[in-house]
Amino acid sequence: MAISTKSGSIYFLRERDYLSGEISPYVKIGLVRDEKATEYRIAEHQTGNPRQIVDFKTLKSPFVEYLETQLHYRYAHYWIAGEWFVLDEERLGTVVSEAKSLIKQFKRHRGSILESQKLSKVESIYPERKVGKNERAWAVKLRRVKLRKDVLEAQRVIVSSQLRSVLGSAGSIDGVASVVKKEGGISFDKTAFETVHPFIYKKYLNIEKMELSGSFTLRSKMQLRHEEPKLYEAMHSAKEEVGKLRHKISSKTIRRSADIENLHTEYLEVQRQIYITDWEYHKLEAALKNAVGLSKGLEGLCGWNRTIQTKIEFNQKQFKEERPRLYEKFQLNKPITLAISINPCRPYAFKH
Repeated sequence: MAISTKSGSIYFLRERDYLSGEISPYVKIGLVRDEKATEYRIAEHQTGNPRQIVDFKTLKSPFVEYLETQLHYRYAHYWIAGEWFVLDEERLGTVVSEAKSLIKQFKRHRGSILESQKLSKVESIYPERKVGKNERAWAVKLRRVKLRKDVLEAQRVIVSSQLRSVLGSAGSIDGVASVVKKEGGISFDKTAFETVHPFIYKKYLNIEKMELSGSFTLRSKMQLRHEEPKLYEAMHSAKEEVGKLRHKISSKTIRRSADIENLHTEYLEVQRQIYITDWEYHKLEAALKNAVGLSKGLEGLCGWNRTIQTKIEFNQKQFKEERPRLYEKFQLNKPITLAISINPCRPYAFKH
């Protein structure tokens, strides 16, 4: 996932019963951006809550949105709903310590991350250059982390397909997964219009855009199909099975069984590892990108040839204003699509 560079504060809010003074096990892990105070969010959450909202801990952090996401997914086993977690004293201390550790790392690597993002917007002006010792070591580590990401993604696909198979023709699995309907909407069918009216289409090709293109590529990557052939085959088999499924909107809900909860737990653990690995990947990738600098890459290690390209685009706004009737004739009704949403948290009772 991309790293947003916004700074702010991460907060851990708790609830105190006004009558008994008892602290509930629920903890809200959220953020405030820039210089806003946690008290601002407490006031919002206090409205309508019969318990007192207490600021247990607030920590300032760079990349605060990325930090919040990391904490949510790293502790998804205790994530109940929204931004609320169920945490005892010991586990809450562990989560806060993890947040502090990540903040230290973010501060240490902030300059490198920001520089790499800056370079992504600058054209390459030098040819590929020879590789230094440190750069070669970074590339070796990055290849390993990339393989780790691929392994985890394959595992996620497999577990996800198993949950989808359990779902079958039902509308949901209680607390675990659900079928989500996405409205298709209406849009202008540019392809069909170009086919039927090529000369009119060309008339409106008058928007000139300058774009910087060129993605960062790691060379001599460790391929999943070579390093983990059995897992690779299992992933593709899972994808084939998913392709055969025909989900639908239904009021039928499947009750959770112990097996289903175990599958969901496995899914959450894979997601957790994916997010942990994501940060490791970002650190190493930023280091290599900065080593590339304004060149087109590092010989034998990576390529990052950023070039400015001019694109001519269809002026849909002008066409709609000048030829409204013709525009209406090429309105395309996109079909409704169904997607499967697997819950990233556990809104049900479970063993700690």
